[in-house]
Amino acid sequence: MVIKRNIFLYLAILIPVAMIIITALAVGFYQQKRLQPKFNFVYMLVDSDQLGCQQAIEQKLFKEQVTPAGRYPAANTKRCDMVKLYLFNTRTRTSTFITLDQAQQFTFLNKLNRYKSPDGFTLESFCRTDMPLGFWNEMRLENHGVCLRQGKYREKLDLKPSREEAAYFIFIGWIDNRRPLNE
Repeated sequence: MVIKRNIFLYLAILIPVAMIIITALAVGFYQQKRLQPKFNFVYMLVDSDQLGCQQAIEQKLFKEQVTPAGRYPAANTKRCDMVKLYLFNTRTRTSTFITLDQAQQFTFLNKLNRYKSPDGFTLESFCRTDMPLGFWNEMRLENHGVCLRQGKYREKLDLKPSREEAAYFIFIGWIDNRRPLNE
């Protein structure tokens, strides 16, 4: 009899508790989804004096011109020889310093739409991590950091240079992993 009279009291307590548990599980799953592209990519870190080096590096790596002429200031070729290229392994989430000669050995994919990998991933220079609440997204914009994105999911990649290194991330291209990497 006591249970029948207090059923609304039990429901009033159990419904919010169940909603809190379901929300906690949903947010926990949402944050733990890990994006797994099949292809690695090459990028370079430059300082403000080397922003024009993207064209010079691309001319050495690609046969056709990818970046439109005049997009960046003319490059100082001596400064471009000091550009640091990196290979990002998407499986292990690590970056490895590579030389220009090593980068020339890779087969680059999607040269005309190079920001999108063949399996549908893109890189974003400004990282905004999505939360389940729509209005909260705009408050989570981070001006430094690179995000890997597929559909509505984003994952911040740890590509920050050290303090004495360059500050600008420039994406070069996705590479074909079927060719052996000379590591």
